[in-house]
Amino acid sequence: MSAMEFEANCLTTGIGSVPWTDAAVACEQVLAHADIPYWPQLYRRSFNESLPQFFEGFPGLVVEGESLVIDSDLFARELEPFYQKIIDFESRGTLEGFAISEGYAPGLHHFVELKDRLQAAKAVKGQIVGPVSFGLSVTASDGRPMIYDETMREALVRNLQMKAVYQERLLRTVNPDTMIFIDESSLDRIYSPFIGYDEAQARQDLAAILAAIKGLKGVHCCTNTNWPFLLEMIDVISFDAFRYSGEFMMHHAAIKKFLERGGVITWGIVPASEDVFHETAAGLANRLEAVFQSLYSLGIGQAAVLKNSLVTPVCGLGTGSVQTALRAFELTKEVSALLRREYSLR
Repeated sequence: MSAMEFEANCLTTGIGSVPWTDAAVACEQVLAHADIPYWPQLYRRSFNESLPQFFEGFPGLVVEGESLVIDSDLFARELEPFYQKIIDFESRGTLEGFAISEGYAPGLHHFVELKDRLQAAKAVKGQIVGPVSFGLSVTASDGRPMIYDETMREALVRNLQMKAVYQERLLRTVNPDTMIFIDESSLDRIYSPFIGYDEAQARQDLAAILAAIKGLKGVHCCTNTNWPFLLEMIDVISFDAFRYSGEFMMHHAAIKKFLERGGVITWGIVPASEDVFHETAAGLANRLEAVFQSLYSLGIGQAAVLKNSLVTPVCGLGTGSVQTALRAFELTKEVSALLRREYSLR
C-alpha cells in the first residue's frame, strides 16, 4: 500500500510507549483505543525496553546500570560476526541474527498473537529508535558518543535496517499493510554548532534505514526541528502538535508538497502529561481544526487534509501514570470521533 492509497481520515494511532508492564493488558488497551493498532513498548517493565530494545546482539554493547556503553575492544572483536549475519541475510534472507526477542519486546510478540483481531485493521504500526537519538546517547570507551566513530555509526545504521526488516516481516504476518516509524527525539540537537553531527549526516543515516522499509515509512519527532528535510523523505510524519503546531506550520510550502503527494500527518494533539486532565475533546478538536484552516488557506483542499490526517496522543505516555494514559487514550478517540462525525469520514 502506498501513501496515496492510504486513507487516514482522522483515525487514531499511538507512538509506542505505555505505562503498563503486562503485555496482554497493554495490547488490550491499544486495541480498544487505536484504529491503527501498534505494538506497545513497556518502558516500566525493564530497561531492555528503552535504549537496548533494538540493539540486542549489537557488537560491543555493555549495559552499566541503566546506561549503555560500547566497549571498543569488544566491538572490534564482535564486528566481523555481526557483518556475517548481514551477509547471511543478503544471500539467504535469514534474519535470525536480528530478531527482537520476547525478552526485549514482549509487547511485540503478544501483539502478533492477536492476528485474528488485527487482520481487519487498515494497517498495523511498529517503531524503532532512531540512529541520532541512540548514537548521541550511547558512548564508546573513550567517553564520546558512538555516532562520532564512523565504523560504529555504520554498524548502528545497519543494525537498525535489519531490526526494521525483521519487525516489518513479523507484522506482515498479521496484516499486509504496515507502517514503521523511526522515533527520533534528538533531531533538534543536530542544529547545535557544538554537536559535530549535522543534517546531511542525519539525512544519510535516516535514508538508509527508511530504504529498508517496504510499507509506509514514518518518522516521529517530539521536539521542534527542521521539518522540510524529513517531509521529503517519508510517507508519514508524527509530531507534538499540542506544543509545536505553530512551528511546524511555518514550513507551509514543504507541508503543502508533502500532502499533495499523499503524505500523512500524525497530529499529536492530546498531551501525555497531567495537562490531559485539563483538556476537553471539543477544545482539542477546535485547536486542530484551527490548524486545518491554515492548511486550507494555503490552497490545500479540505478533503486532502482530512484524508491525510491521523490523531494521536503526544509521546511519553510510558513514563506517566496509567490514569494519564487512559485519559489520553479516551480523549484521542473522542477527538477523532468529533472530527469524523463533523466531516462524515468513514
